[in-house]
Amino acid sequence: MIAVLDIFGFENFKLNSFEQICINLTNEHMQRFLNKHIYDLEIQDCQSEGIETIDINYIDNHYVIDTFLNVSN
Repeated sequence: MIAVLDIFGFENFKLNSFEQICINLTNEHMQRFLNKHIYDLEIQDCQSEGIETIDINYIDNHYVIDTFLNVSN
């Protein structure tokens, strides 16, 4: 099975609705999920198998999500 999800980025209208903020927040969650799996977990797998890795810097957007949802640690 092949599934395709087409997310073309944020939509920015003159007047945004609650639906739009939900869409943008969902996009942030999906970006976080993909970053974690593509970068962090793949590097951990390589390191656990003794494969040398390089440092990959990317912007971790969990602060955006936490701030929006008012999550405190």
